[in-house]
Amino acid sequence: MCRMSALLAVGNNAIEIGYIDRQMDHLKQMALGNNTIPFAYGHFTDSPEYDPEQKLLHGDAFGTYVHTPDGDEAIKKYQRAVFTIGKKGLLKTLPTQLDVSLMHARLVTAGSKDETNTQPFALDAIVGMHNGTVSGLQQGNNSDSVYIMDVLNRYFSSASSLDVSDLEKTLVDQMVGRATDYGAMNLIVYVKGLKKLLVLCSYNAKKVRSIPNARYYTLYLASDGRRWYVASETDHRRIASGSGQETKNHTLYVMDQKTGAMHAYFLGDLEQAVNELHASARQKEEKEKKGEKKQEASSGEGESKPAPQEKSGKKLARAHCTKCAMASKANTRNARKAQQGSKGTAKKAA
Repeated sequence: MCRMSALLAVGNNAIEIGYIDRQMDHLKQMALGNNTIPFAYGHFTDSPEYDPEQKLLHGDAFGTYVHTPDGDEAIKKYQRAVFTIGKKGLLKTLPTQLDVSLMHARLVTAGSKDETNTQPFALDAIVGMHNGTVSGLQQGNNSDSVYIMDVLNRYFSSASSLDVSDLEKTLVDQMVGRATDYGAMNLIVYVKGLKKLLVLCSYNAKKVRSIPNARYYTLYLASDGRRWYVASETDHRRIASGSGQETKNHTLYVMDQKTGAMHAYFLGDLEQAVNELHASARQKEEKEKKGEKKQEASSGEGESKPAPQEKSGKKLARAHCTKCAMASKANTRNARKAQQGSKGTAKKAA
């Protein structure tokens, strides 16, 4: 789980340090849970291990990536909360003219808490961030996010243009097709060679527990004509003064850095694949539950009913006792007859 944001300069415009300052302030507020909807653990889980009223604090790690118009880039990662990082020290290390800025605040749910899993991921063809959980993609100590970005990096390493249908097929085959369950796969990805910012909103609506749960996976886009701003939550007007819009589920948004144009594409095949995976995962859960109940029932019957050997043993014992009683009665009658016979013999002798 995470909070994330991205700034994209359009055309010959640049992102001044003042915007990076405000972007970091916004991320800090999101990480602290100071937002319109204060997300709490109870919105996501009913586990007794968590206080349902406790706000989500995204304080496990912080990462930032910047890119210049000349192609230079810098990335910094911290294994502590963004709200503990001093802005002045960080901003001094950054170039003064930028065209891309990505920031990420992490709450660990999958993968180890180390730099390998700290986002953004700056790779050869892309730099990207992921929010959500796609079960079954985690490899060793690496989170599912590492796998997702590796797949996208390989895909765009050989792409000379953006083919949305082909990209959707990759998402379905390489992500959903290899997953065991699907929570969400929200992505912010800057494709270096194409100079495009891709924003994907995709979550399993059938697993949404509450309205805040759905809002958590809704992204917000805003543009003032000179730059685009994308964030996990609202209050975007502090960075981009123009009107904003909410993302829709299973929809890909593509922002062209050269022209500033934005196009949205609904990914119907992705939605269908997520729904089918959800149904399959629930069927598997039901089978496992039924199997556990049968096992409990069979073990309970074994404890309450005596074993067949015990029953037959009791029957044999009762039969043995009956024979003993009959033999005892016969012996008593024979003894009486013997006594009577001895008395008669004594009289004759007299």
